[in-house]
Amino acid sequence: MITEQAKKLGFWIIGASSVNMVPDAIVIPDFETHLGYIKYREEHNYDGGMKSDNIEKIKSNRDYFLRFKEQGVPIFISVDEAVTYLQNQLDNLDC
Repeated sequence: MITEQAKKLGFWIIGASSVNMVPDAIVIPDFETHLGYIKYREEHNYDGGMKSDNIEKIKSNRDYFLRFKEQGVPIFISVDEAVTYLQNQLDNLDC
């Protein structure tokens, strides 16, 4: 999944359905914000994915993606934070 917000910032983000690749960064907002995003999607433009009535599965999925931290993948609570980090990484590459 490529989010419109990320595209506007010049990045393409792979969503949770791509579980076989190690990401460059992970964005997991605080739980209440995350649940709010899910509820908004359900009410406005539901296109599949988790629903707000499946709290335990949502928590399980979040924990699953946090495992990448053990592999050195940075975790952020916002797309903006992740973009800033990744841009700094690109700026510091010796090309």
